[in-house]
Order: sequence, then C-alpha cells, then structure tokens
Amino acid sequence: MTGLRQVKVVGAPLGGNGIRSSFPVIEVVGWDGPKGAKACTTRPNLADLWQVKGKITSTSTAVLDFSLKGGPDSLLATYDGGKIVFPDGNTWKKIAEQKERRPKDTSTLSDGPSFRERDDDE
Repeated sequence: MTGLRQVKVVGAPLGGNGIRSSFPVIEVVGWDGPKGAKACTTRPNLADLWQVKGKITSTSTAVLDFSLKGGPDSLLATYDGGKIVFPDGNTWKKIAEQKERRPKDTSTLSDGPSFRERDDDE
C-alpha cells in the first residue's frame, strides 16, 4: 500500500527549567489512503490525516510514538539511503512533491481581516 507521509524535524521544546533537550522532535503527518486501495489516487480530507511524534536520537535514528494509531509507543526508525526504515521491514521512501495529492483544504487558521482596526483610530 502506498500512503502519503510528511516528515518534519523541529527543534526540541523548552523544558520547565527553560532548557532545551538535545534531541529535536520529529513529527509525521500521514494518510493511508482509501481502504482496500493499493495506491493513494485521491486527495485526503484533513479529518483523515493522522499524526505521530517522536525524538531524533542520532543523525540516523529516531524513536516514534505510534500509540495513537494502535502501534507501539517507542518504535525505532532508521534513516538509511534516503529511506526511513522500520524494524518490521516497512520503508518510507522520499518522492518528489506532488501537490495534487495534498489535502484539498489545508487551512487551519483564517487569513484574518483584510485590514486591521485599532482602538485609537479616529
């Protein structure tokens, strides 16, 4: 089955003591496609997307929490030869961006008003 995945590495959050962890955060947003399909040929709706997070533990490894998808809470992922490889043999290979496969509605915030009023405007 072919699915859509967006993998993003972001800086570690600040701890309560104001110090950042030395391990950046990895965020994965994905869609597994229509049930029974061998490939994703349609665009997903935002409600159909899932998200997992984890920590980068070295230049080539990360630990991901798939518990919200019914999987393990600490799954090792290895970056090898341009692919993310999992212990069960599953691999995610990077492909060129295909905008037509993105969700139709990617808005999460409004654009706001076209002008801004201020209280002190007369």
